[in-house]
Amino acid sequence: MFARITRVASSPENIAQRAAVFERDLLPQIRDLPGFEGAAALGDRESGRGVSVTYWADAAAMRASEPAASAGWDQATQAGSTVLDIQRYELVVVERVAPPRANVFVRSNELDATTEKLDATIQFVRDKVLPNVRSQTGFRGMLMGVDRETGHCLVTSIWETAADRDASEAAVREQRREAGQVAGGVDPRVEHYEVLFAEMKQPARTG
Repeated sequence: MFARITRVASSPENIAQRAAVFERDLLPQIRDLPGFEGAAALGDRESGRGVSVTYWADAAAMRASEPAASAGWDQATQAGSTVLDIQRYELVVVERVAPPRANVFVRSNELDATTEKLDATIQFVRDKVLPNVRSQTGFRGMLMGVDRETGHCLVTSIWETAADRDASEAAVREQRREAGQVAGGVDPRVEHYEVLFAEMKQPARTG
């Protein structure tokens, strides 16, 4: 599975409006496209940062959806949001113990692995990070996406409550540092979000 992630910025009071625009205006344009697997909208109510995610069965389906997605980016701009960047990932870890839904919480970790160390970084997340995170209270899921051309990685964990997410930090902090070392000595960048909207065709599963 593949994912296209669009990061946007707006004023904090526009968070709910931005999620509504995503659900009402963008999704109908892409929901029936071949290979569509789901979508989510995330937001940080304090900073106004937001993320929209669309999931695709394969890279070809993701590429074919680009024209429809471009229309959605234009709508986001008209709704008062600024598109910061757009990234595309192959999902190499998909672990869900509960179906995606709104009103759950996310910790997002970004790091840039050297391309020769990308496979080792993926293996470290699968073998070390995932079992640890999965054992924490409130765990709902974890996904890892990679850009194999650049080595850029995104590891996202999903939690039942913000308190569960914050309580797990002590258990994952050292492994985050170790993952950066495996990737080539970089420090992962961490962001926190609330899931404002989510729908998936696939049931909860392990991948």
